[in-house]
Amino acid sequence: MRSRDVRFGDYNEGELAYLTPNAAFFWNATNPQILQLRAQWRGIARTPEQFGELAREVATCNSTRTGPKAYVAPLEDGTQYGLIAECNIVVLSGLTQTQLDHFFETSMSMIMGFFADLEVTLPGFVDWAGEKCGGAAMNVPFVVPEDDTTPYPADFERVVAGIRDMGYALDVIEEGRAGGAIFDRIPFLVSFDAAGRFLSIRALWEPDIPAETGEHAMFATADNWNREKYFPTVYTATTPEGKLGVYADFVVDTKPGLSNDQLRDVIASGISTGIAAMQYVKESATEALGWVNPESDER
Repeated sequence: MRSRDVRFGDYNEGELAYLTPNAAFFWNATNPQILQLRAQWRGIARTPEQFGELAREVATCNSTRTGPKAYVAPLEDGTQYGLIAECNIVVLSGLTQTQLDHFFETSMSMIMGFFADLEVTLPGFVDWAGEKCGGAAMNVPFVVPEDDTTPYPADFERVVAGIRDMGYALDVIEEGRAGGAIFDRIPFLVSFDAAGRFLSIRALWEPDIPAETGEHAMFATADNWNREKYFPTVYTATTPEGKLGVYADFVVDTKPGLSNDQLRDVIASGISTGIAAMQYVKESATEALGWVNPESDER
């Protein structure tokens, strides 16, 4: 980070802080399994109308952007709200220096770009200006290493093979791009973006609930999850039939490559956290909307 002229100062044990004109960034390494870059935007929602605007931007970010994950953050007085955006990466099998550098650069770019866009859509929330930075994917020749710890490019075929090697069944929906699977009775979509860079392991729940009936309660549920958990990003959307859809998206930037150990960690984490998120969402729907799980014995 210092080689990029970005200097974090100590904040808490295991956490560093860095201030920009429009946000405070926190580099968090307190969890030995997860590395996190988190930022709090300096815009503040002071009225119910502004809270609604902020909530819409959070929902749009989580449903349309690869990253970061965003959520509403109540301030200490309980009447005003801020916004936090974060990027997390699994480090169970470690990171190379290149992977660490790439995570830092991509995460900062995503968060700063999101905040800069917020200042355009919500100009009355904050007066500071932001800046965008970005990067492009690059295809380079590579050799497959003989060990399980050296990163190398991860494409769709490699991910499919990795999932199947772990004993899971997966059906290819779109050759080279997307596959579907059922894990613990929860549908998942495993896919890459059009550039072949970002891997998404997405859990889906589309109950027979009209969107206008359940969207408000489920947004609150998603926001609670996103505030408290590292992974995945949970968000709501309306299906083409006008029904409620809730999705849990675990996204990984594969540009710096993944070792075999890292790919197994990513797959396992994406599946397990997706299942946990959907269980949380369904429990909330039962309490808030009276939804009855058709697979439950208490029907």
